Amino acid sequence: MIKSMTGFASIAREDERATVAVTIRALNHRYLDLQLRVPQSLAALESDIRALVSRHVARGRVELSISLRLRQTPGRSKRRSSRRARAGW
Repeated sequence: MIKSMTGFASIAREDERATVAVTIRALNHRYLDLQLRVPQSLAALESDIRALVSRHVARGRVELSISLRLRQTPGRSKRRSSRRARAGW
């Protein structure tokens, strides 16, 4: 387990469905102070993310940011547009 650290890391991955980017910054601090920034669509995972970080980091101010951009498939957008057109949108 890491006791204390100062550092920065950033990574991004993408495929045909989405782009995910994760950035983590850590500074020395007496206790563990974890600040999370996650999209609303991942809010249900926040407690799992906190537990995962807490297992590996004992102390420090840790800022973890996750961004998620889902790609819209062309077939889906056409269907939605045609449904909206029929509904009078």
